[in-house]
Amino acid sequence: RAGRLVRRLSPKLESKDRTSGKEITGVPRTVAILNRDSIMLFERGLLANALLMNWEGEVLDERPLRYFQEKDVSPIFNHGGKVLYHSPWLFFKRAPLFIRSREINEGVAAVSFEYRYDLNQNDFEELPVYFPKSYIKKGFINPFALLPLRTIVSGRNEMVYSWGAKKRLVFRRLGDFSVVKEIDAHVPAWGKTLLQAPLVPEDDIQKEMEQTLSHVLYVEVLYDPWRKLIYRFAYIPTEANWRGKDLTQDNFWVLGYNRLGVVILNEEGKMLGFTVFPAMRYWANTSFVAKDGLYLSKNNIYRDDFSEDFLEYDVFRFRVDSTDGM
Repeated sequence: RAGRLVRRLSPKLESKDRTSGKEITGVPRTVAILNRDSIMLFERGLLANALLMNWEGEVLDERPLRYFQEKDVSPIFNHGGKVLYHSPWLFFKRAPLFIRSREINEGVAAVSFEYRYDLNQNDFEELPVYFPKSYIKKGFINPFALLPLRTIVSGRNEMVYSWGAKKRLVFRRLGDFSVVKEIDAHVPAWGKTLLQAPLVPEDDIQKEMEQTLSHVLYVEVLYDPWRKLIYRFAYIPTEANWRGKDLTQDNFWVLGYNRLGVVILNEEGKMLGFTVFPAMRYWANTSFVAKDGLYLSKNNIYRDDFSEDFLEYDVFRFRVDSTDGM
């Protein structure tokens, strides 16, 4: 299915950052859909610069997150990507500035990866989400596996964390954010994860990318509320596609050389099965779930029919048989 541009939203933004006074040189890059009428938008990922707007692009509230206007706090950036919403909370994943350093020392291990904003109480708090013990024990990790991916299992009021090099998924309660359980969600036949990878020189991008592509890398994780399923995505080594190629130029997109695997679990975390799609076909990061199925993005630059002019998807629905297999 091809996605057609219905409307381009261009809200009028201030030319200067409201906290630092510095000029804003980029464009908005982070949004959270609150409901059918409103969108929360963040200028350059700075939480204090949020705007509330409708689907016509009209700004409804220039300062919806009151906490940052009422409290004297340092600028807080949402550099970790996707903002998650589960009423009344917004969840922000933080990518700390030490991210290019592979060393996980005592100070780094004490830095949280998650913040939560209560839209009803206008309160903001840091949540107890830190590096896994397996990462800390190793002391370093490939940078592609440093940040967790997460999704909200709305039916159980839980959040699921998927670390790029960790075999197990971590389930946390949304209320107190305590750990409920950890579930093995790795397919051994796919290969070793980056937790087994050695340290490579930080300035050797080619070697770093070869290492990334030659190990299983878990990436996106999505919850399907219509079928009550969890999808955990992984790029699976497919060496014939990238061996001998220069991997230093498009070192994010080169993941698309590998096959894309999807582990399917029920919302309690029981693994029901898995499937593997051919290499150079799909792109996990722009995939999503809708009522009629899992939309796998065809936005893989190595496809013969790749085009920057369209967002195209193939839609899949997984069937579970009586023996809990796929």
